[in-house]
This record gives sequence, structure tokens and C-alpha cells, in this order.
Amino acid sequence: MAGLIFRPRHQCARRGVDSIAVAVIYLIGIAGLATTALPAWKDGDKTGLSVPAARFQPKYEFQALEGRMSLGDDIRSDVNKLVSTAWTIRDGNVVPGTDDVKLYSNDAVKLDAVYLYADLLGSTKLARDFRPETAGKVIRASLRTASTIIKRHGGEIRSYDGDRVMAIFIGGSKNSNAVKAALKIKYAMKEIVQPSLYSRLPHLERDGFEPRMCVGIASGEAFIARAGVRDSSDLVSIGRAPNVAAKLSDIRETGNYRTYITADVYKVLSEETKLSRGKDMWEARSADVGGERMTIYRSSYWWSV
Repeated sequence: MAGLIFRPRHQCARRGVDSIAVAVIYLIGIAGLATTALPAWKDGDKTGLSVPAARFQPKYEFQALEGRMSLGDDIRSDVNKLVSTAWTIRDGNVVPGTDDVKLYSNDAVKLDAVYLYADLLGSTKLARDFRPETAGKVIRASLRTASTIIKRHGGEIRSYDGDRVMAIFIGGSKNSNAVKAALKIKYAMKEIVQPSLYSRLPHLERDGFEPRMCVGIASGEAFIARAGVRDSSDLVSIGRAPNVAAKLSDIRETGNYRTYITADVYKVLSEETKLSRGKDMWEARSADVGGERMTIYRSSYWWSV
């Protein structure tokens, strides 16, 4: 465009009216070209020529790649820091809450505790064969019932996972309290939750769904830490007791067995949670639990509420 503007000088005074008119039209045309070239100039093309948008695509692709690299660097830094930092462990006298354990350091509370998992049976059938509104009522009624009983017997609820609840019991009667809660959960599901659901949602009974919960209980030392990220974190229990209790709640047997405990729990039960009218409420059996062969105890008994 510069070549169009800077022409050899002429003596305009010697030219006629027609020449002056041509010159004016010429200048108007130059102004129009400049206006057309301005967007390209602003977009970074110093030649003043329009440039296809595709020319700048690699710039945006590079920025996206750079963002992915930054995420990887962040994760790598966090993991390296976490793995190389020593634990700060303290003995706990109460079950900690989320705010009691630090998130961004290896902070942990050690507890001698009993873990209870209560898991709703038949949740796959429930989700497959019934509307979400129906399934939601069954799950909420079951979890609320179990949670109410657990809290009444001194348990501290620390996790809900889909259709199951996890609680921690501590103190001198922790084993018996957990077992008493489990036997009452069985009773409440059969005598309170089921009749209520069947009366208001009769298609549950018609289509063969029976609301029941299986409870697993194990005792031992646990290591409670906090996992996650800011505004999205929770406590995690690490150790044999929570792992075994969760596995026991997954047992599915025919008949009326709904409560499963470890031998360590059974050995320290109070007489009222072990015997019913002088008869042992528990049956010993050998089972494979999480790849470990162990003696566990099962019960078909219930405890009224």
C-alpha cells in the first residue's frame, strides 16, 4: 500500500479540473484500502494483508498443551511433597471430625476402635427394577433407620457410601454397643421399615423386593487421616478393622443371617449380646474375607427397639 501512496510529485497547478477530480477519487480509494487492512493489522499481520484465522491455531493448541503440563506439574509436586513428608500421629480419645485432622500435611489420629458397616441388600435390583423416586425412598429410609440406632448406641457416623453407612465405636463397651446396634438394625428393618414401605409403595412387595441390611463388625487399631482437596475432602480410615468390617457387610447368604463379626469382637461381648436365654446367639464358621481365611461369627437373631 505504501507504493500506492508515495508517487513522484507532479505540478498540480498545471493540471486541469479533471485531473484534480481523478486525484480526489484516488485518495478516497486509498482510504478504503486502509480501512479494510486495519483489522488484519490489529490481529498481528504487519503487512496489512488479511490472514486466515487458521494461521493462529497453533497458538491456541500450544496454550492448551501448556495447561495440561501445568496440571501434571501440580500433581507431581503434591505427590512428591506428600510422600516425602513424615507423619504426625497422635492417640485419640474421641472419634475425630473432619476439621480435627489437617488436610495439607500428613496428620493422623490413631484409635483403638470398633468399625460397623451397614449395607442395604438388593440395591442392584432396586436400581434396575424401580423408579429413582422409589429407590430413593428405600435407601433414605434404610440409612436413616440404621443411623438413628447407631447414634443411640454411641456410634459416630463417619461415612455414607451409596447405600451403606460406616460408624466407629470407642470406649469400654464398644464391641457390645456395636453388636447391639446391629441386632436392632435387623429388627427395625423387618418390623418398622418394611411394613411402612410396603403400605405406601405396594409395588415393592408385589415385585419381590425385601428391604434388608447386612452388618459387618470388626475391631482393632485404625489410622484416621484426611484425604482430598480443599472444599472436597473427607476422613479415611486405614487399617485391618475398617477393611474387614466392610468385607463382612458384603456377605450374602440365604436364610436369616444379617450380622457378621470377627472372633476378636465375639470374645469380649457382654453376656446379653452373646446369649439369649442361655443359648449362644452366634455361630462360628470359617470364611475367606478379603483374601484372608479367618474365623467369623454370624447371627440370625434380632433385638427389639
